Amino acid sequence: MHREHGDSFAKNLRSLISGTAGAQALTILAAPVLARLYSPSDFGLLAAYIGILTLFGVIASFRYDYSILLPEQEDDAAHLVILSAGITTIFSSIVFLLSFFFSKELMQLSALSALSSYFWLVPIGIFFLGIYQIANYWSMRQKNFSVIARSKIQQSIGQLVIQVAGYQYGGLSLIAGSIVGQSSGSIRMISTFLKSVIIKDVSLSKIKRTFFEYRYTAFHSSCFALLNSASVQLTPILLVMLFDPGSAGYYALAQRVLNTPMSIVGAAVGNVFFAHAAEAKRNGQLTALVSTVTTALVRLATPPTLILIFAGPHIFGLIFGENWIIAGIYSQLLSSWLFMVFITSPLTTLPSIIGRDKYGTLFQLALLTTRLAAIYVGYSFDDALLAITLFSASSTICWLLFLWWVLRAIDSSLMDLTKPLLQSLGNSFLICTPLAIAHFSNGGSSFWMVSIGITGCLTALYSYRVYRKQRTQLPLANGQHVAPN
Repeated sequence: MHREHGDSFAKNLRSLISGTAGAQALTILAAPVLARLYSPSDFGLLAAYIGILTLFGVIASFRYDYSILLPEQEDDAAHLVILSAGITTIFSSIVFLLSFFFSKELMQLSALSALSSYFWLVPIGIFFLGIYQIANYWSMRQKNFSVIARSKIQQSIGQLVIQVAGYQYGGLSLIAGSIVGQSSGSIRMISTFLKSVIIKDVSLSKIKRTFFEYRYTAFHSSCFALLNSASVQLTPILLVMLFDPGSAGYYALAQRVLNTPMSIVGAAVGNVFFAHAAEAKRNGQLTALVSTVTTALVRLATPPTLILIFAGPHIFGLIFGENWIIAGIYSQLLSSWLFMVFITSPLTTLPSIIGRDKYGTLFQLALLTTRLAAIYVGYSFDDALLAITLFSASSTICWLLFLWWVLRAIDSSLMDLTKPLLQSLGNSFLICTPLAIAHFSNGGSSFWMVSIGITGCLTALYSYRVYRKQRTQLPLANGQHVAPN
């Protein structure tokens, strides 16, 4: 019984990682092709559109979808599904009306006139994104992670088909591909969760009671999500406004590449962690679960971070073409921030779980403020690289402080991560030896390609060993651990 509980975490994680990895593998394979079909300005246009979409999409249901995992009774959770879907429909309809009557005015205010022709697509994207999030949380509640994984693959296929086939239309095809991918994944998730949602007695009174019962969590979660989204998504928008679309394009590609391992592992761990954390708290195992998860993520994140620091421009130049070497420089600058995000992103749900929602909101407010200040300083000196450097440094510090606070709140410490970090650094320097040889020997592109290939294989082997080791240490409900295979 206890072994089954521990194995369920590992099984769910494997299912979600495998599906997400498949979806990301398609994206990775297509990225060099897309980089040669589209210009940095096209990617900058897509980044600005995604920024606007995500900024509003995360609160499409006012985050009542976030509470679907919390009720003990299935009937209450199902009413949250209905409430969330209703709010999402109303919200996206309002945005559609605004975009229809005031699209040009909105774009002029935002200094994003290049997007004025496409702004009507935003509410459509918001609707499908909101519905997908509702279905995603319901599937997480049902521990149906295989459905989530398959939907991600379908999203990637739909997106890439449109983007590759319609390259002659420039940025419009990138945006259209994003919408088609999101909607195809949403349709699959919708059809699945509609079959599984069973409500014995639907009533407006229950929906109203649910609305008021979870309003506090929804409010703080909405503030948290909006501030978090703003602090990330405003960056490419501001780069377009204050510098040029090309700078936003370099940033977008760098973030997309660096975000891939986070999407494959970090987001998957976060979903499974959230689904199990509430139960772990009730059983007194939250600290052990957090320790296991953060230790594993530290060990997984260290080698890719050092690889980017050592060889970011070479990797981007070889894979995406010489036009994208600047994106490789951006990846070096952003690596420390994304290292911290990779480690701490699964823990962003903890403030709600431990009943301290307002602290999560305050953290996101501080993060947004420091990032805006960083970009403004870069703008004052008319230096996009300075803006990115300060953005990454301030973000790294904020996430480090958040990690310290979370660990302290659950009676843990940053010192617990010192040993795995030092061990990972030692292993990572060994893994990066081929890159160091290529750097100091001034090898050509062929030598760099071989060195990057060897380093990639060593990283994959190391990551697999970490995964095999950590999955045998998942905490059980009674405080025991799964025995090694």
